[in-house]
Amino acid sequence: MIFDLEFIKTVLEENYAKEYWPGPDDDEPPKGPFEPLPNPLTEAALWVAPRVKSALQAVPVVDKTKFLESVKPFDVWITFTPSIFFQGISKPKALIKKSFSTMLATFQTSPFTSSKLVLEDGKTLLGYNVNPDLVKTKPNHITTYPADKYLDILDTAALCRVPGLTDEQKQRMAKYVQQKKDLPYDNIKLLKSLWNRIVKKDFAKFDLQEPDTMQAVRYYKDSLICSTIISLTFLYGYVKLFEHPMEVWPKDFILSDKIVKICRIE
Repeated sequence: MIFDLEFIKTVLEENYAKEYWPGPDDDEPPKGPFEPLPNPLTEAALWVAPRVKSALQAVPVVDKTKFLESVKPFDVWITFTPSIFFQGISKPKALIKKSFSTMLATFQTSPFTSSKLVLEDGKTLLGYNVNPDLVKTKPNHITTYPADKYLDILDTAALCRVPGLTDEQKQRMAKYVQQKKDLPYDNIKLLKSLWNRIVKKDFAKFDLQEPDTMQAVRYYKDSLICSTIISLTFLYGYVKLFEHPMEVWPKDFILSDKIVKICRIE
């Protein structure tokens, strides 16, 4: 690794001894230090928060065939950057990218760093950098890729589902996510989200009872991160998964009691 592991451990133990999420806690937050998960999950993150660890251990592990058979439209895949994304580049650059992905997973206290949305056909994934063929030419852009092909290159993933979606909600979501495909990814926004979670302020509020909310979501034109394009898509379908849709990370799909965790691969 190219970063100081002792420094990261100190930060995790001092600043992440509880789950940082805006809003009241449902139960007493777990205390640090964090426990490492057994491999292969620790290959992605150096430490995983106890609540994330516990939630993941409750999700059945299946093979890739069963995983793919279980996929339905508008499911959410949470993943770690596939190793193929580190191939075909110089060793120093590959090391930097791999180290950054591991550091990102560690500071999110989760083995997952990315979220992808299954489109209405049930066979296509949409998300930032989901297409490995376009990572070099269209970095940090929303792209699409066949779900079966993406699964082939994944080392670990979890399949999440929002139950009870109506046909009208699905139609709204399908329309919305296609309209927002040109919104860029913003690394600065990701770092700001990390800071917001620590200090718990500057959260963008979305109230479905307010007439201006749908207008704000509909005409949103700013940059996003991988999980917020998904949370906004559900919000436009009148499904508010999170209290603060602009501050969502992949692990929040695992921790939410509004979302069913179907299965995972490792």
